[in-house]
Amino acid sequence: MLQNKISAILITGNEEENIRDCLESIKWADEIIVVDSESTDKTVEIAKEYTDNIFIKKWEGFGKQYQFALDQATNEWVFNLDADEEAPKNFVIGYYPSIQMIHPGILLKGKIICLVNI
Repeated sequence: MLQNKISAILITGNEEENIRDCLESIKWADEIIVVDSESTDKTVEIAKEYTDNIFIKKWEGFGKQYQFALDQATNEWVFNLDADEEAPKNFVIGYYPSIQMIHPGILLKGKIICLVNI
């Protein structure tokens, strides 16, 4: 069982149709961080219902947005998902220390969370 807290990071851009379901699915996280790419819809307004950790950042590509979001996380464990995804209701959290790269060019300094449906 995890002893450390978990940060959830989310990169958004005009996701008002999806973001509420996504954020509802990660309410369990100790910290939610949203990096928004200058949305022109209600994405940020909806996100504010779930977290104060909202950063507006011009889109510079996935890698840079992701790294910025990761840098904002204050917890050792980080969970990432897309705004059009939802975390499964029943899952197991596992730690795989041998995994270092989760996306080409992006290295994690901390631990990786893997979710598995049960």
